[in-house]
Amino acid sequence: QVRWDGGAEEFQDRLLRELCSGKNVHWAEHEILDRSRLALYFPQAKRLLTSQPHSPPGGWRHAAITLFLDFWDEVLAHDARYVLMYRYPWDVADSLQRHGEDFFLRHPERAYSLWSFYNRCLLNFYRSHRGRCLLVSANALVQNPHAFLALLNQKFDLRFSLDTADRIFEYDRWTAVGGSDPLIDLVAATSPETIHLLSALDEQADLPAASLWRSRPPRTYLLRPDQTVTKPVLVSIVIPSYNQGQLLLEAVASVERCAPSQSELIVVDDGSEDQHTMDILQVLRSSGYFVHQQP
Repeated sequence: QVRWDGGAEEFQDRLLRELCSGKNVHWAEHEILDRSRLALYFPQAKRLLTSQPHSPPGGWRHAAITLFLDFWDEVLAHDARYVLMYRYPWDVADSLQRHGEDFFLRHPERAYSLWSFYNRCLLNFYRSHRGRCLLVSANALVQNPHAFLALLNQKFDLRFSLDTADRIFEYDRWTAVGGSDPLIDLVAATSPETIHLLSALDEQADLPAASLWRSRPPRTYLLRPDQTVTKPVLVSIVIPSYNQGQLLLEAVASVERCAPSQSELIVVDDGSEDQHTMDILQVLRSSGYFVHQQP
């Protein structure tokens, strides 16, 4: 039973700033964490936890704690319980872009590698401490909050009423891309390691989302400009792109969802030089998309 002191968030940011390379204190943007110096911060972390023997159990949330779970578990004398949540990587990428951070607008593909970096830490901690942890897909929680509350009651000996689910969760604030969606197919083809990790999380999770999404080999059903067709093309959709391949994937997926029948899609590469973008363009070509390259 601890209280998360008001200075703890600043302390967590300090850990990121001093132990991770990169300028951004909100995430380890270069995916490098110097764990060899963590012991130096143990006394201050201990002081941040103020004993509250007569208050209800407390807790906290901070995204960066994911990278320091073993450290905080030692600070808490291995006497804490954890609800570890993960979310679809494409939804996280969308959220980071909408947040407007310049780093993710300039390097949209990094959202996927950082998602993997954080969630590998999450999965490794769960595998070592599953007796004190719940591993839950946030996407599955929204689909079945009653199952989540039942798991909390069962594993942590709590007394949540399942009828409170509709009062606890704000469903109207949640957006997600699930099921069979062209964006999932394109992400699986261009970032396969991300999909493998998501599948591993679902295999281990107490409340997985494995049945809520699936990936297929990407394939376009839109017309190509060089096809001989018996029906006229009613709508031509042109997507110009330069060195932002990850955002190109989202634009292509949006077209696949929304384009009317008898539409053609033309992707124009304006001389991209970024290797990640060039790899994505090749995936699009091999999946049947028409990609026109120009200097």
